[in-house]
Amino acid sequence: MKKILVTLLAFFLVSCGGNSLVVDSFPKEATISITDGQEFEAPKTFESITSDYVTIKARKTGYLPTSVEVQIEPGENKYTINLLKEAHFDEVAKPGMPEDGLRIRSIPHSTSTKLIVYGQSKTGTLDMGETPVFGDWNKIISESKIGVLATKCSGVAILRADKAFGVTTVQIGSDATLQLSNVDFMFKAPNWKYRRLIKEVLQSNREDVEVKSMRDGDSLSINFKGKKLDNYSSSVLFHGSSVGDDAAWTFIDNQGRQSVKILRDGKVKEIWKGEYGLGVFDHLKEQEARVIQLVGNDKLLCALATEKGYRLTLFDLNNNSQLCSIPLKRFPKVVWHAIYDECIDLRCDFEKEVKRSFTYLVDKKAVLEPPDVRNGYLLDADGVWLPVDENRFEIRLLNNPTLSVLVEKRGDWWLVVFAGLR
Repeated sequence: MKKILVTLLAFFLVSCGGNSLVVDSFPKEATISITDGQEFEAPKTFESITSDYVTIKARKTGYLPTSVEVQIEPGENKYTINLLKEAHFDEVAKPGMPEDGLRIRSIPHSTSTKLIVYGQSKTGTLDMGETPVFGDWNKIISESKIGVLATKCSGVAILRADKAFGVTTVQIGSDATLQLSNVDFMFKAPNWKYRRLIKEVLQSNREDVEVKSMRDGDSLSINFKGKKLDNYSSSVLFHGSSVGDDAAWTFIDNQGRQSVKILRDGKVKEIWKGEYGLGVFDHLKEQEARVIQLVGNDKLLCALATEKGYRLTLFDLNNNSQLCSIPLKRFPKVVWHAIYDECIDLRCDFEKEVKRSFTYLVDKKAVLEPPDVRNGYLLDADGVWLPVDENRFEIRLLNNPTLSVLVEKRGDWWLVVFAGLR
């Protein structure tokens, strides 16, 4: 009978909020609170917790404020929250740093920086040491021994300082600044449901033939399968795109007026025309550009010089409407795409600036807006953001081999939890 009473008493205590949480901090005596409640000095015991999870927040002068979500088990729980010491960025670049170099800075300074460089499906790994990191991009790519031109390469750097991690994507000329965070960083890619890369929608009996722009006296002509489709006068050659018997092309005449045309079902149709130029030729130093591409059987990607600025636009060819139109600072040199499960990767390359990549969500008919990542500087990501679910993203940097940065929402923050080959 006594044993039964003890058991019932234990059950009563747990069911009536008998769980407790002892919170300590490192360093000691930080100001802490749980789930936006009253603040106390650590260590502190919180009684009668009824929630399955609580959020612990901590702050202390000279340290970065932090928060973490903790699961509450029946009975007494203990947790020590770690704070990172504040640091200040050195804003002065190292003398002799090349214009096309690389700089990575972090708070706190990392004790190790692993850089994975990649280009044309080749990868290499280098140890860059502590931050701040300064480097000559050409020398970095040469030391990686991947045998690819430096201007065609990108990279992802993994920074570590004790239990704190951070990840930054880099390209030639990158100047990355990021905060490292305490996170259970994964050294092996988690088993998420990743999106498939779907090869271009080209049936075996539909040949992909390039639409060529060629000099024809004082003008230029658009040629497709031995036939002249169009002609114009311009200082820049714009090559077109084709899928089977369908073709698309664009040109900008000497007055700066752009036209976008398609050949579909045997008929030529103009689907967009600009009013006046915006100095496009200032952004294209060479004499050839590929700024238009058919996307599958019913979409078209094209760079446009509109009256309000430059844009990367995706058209629906079923009704010639614009599915999305993304503002750009400069007119690109090349545009291209890749199709994934319910996503389309829209990319553009520039004469000198870093590449840009955007994710178009087919079901939502909208361009994805990536979240702010606490421990990641991902502005120069030469990859596509692929949503896994509401709380997870993959940044696919390379498809074969697969190189990824994985981002997950933990508590109030989006955090990089893995980066590398998977």
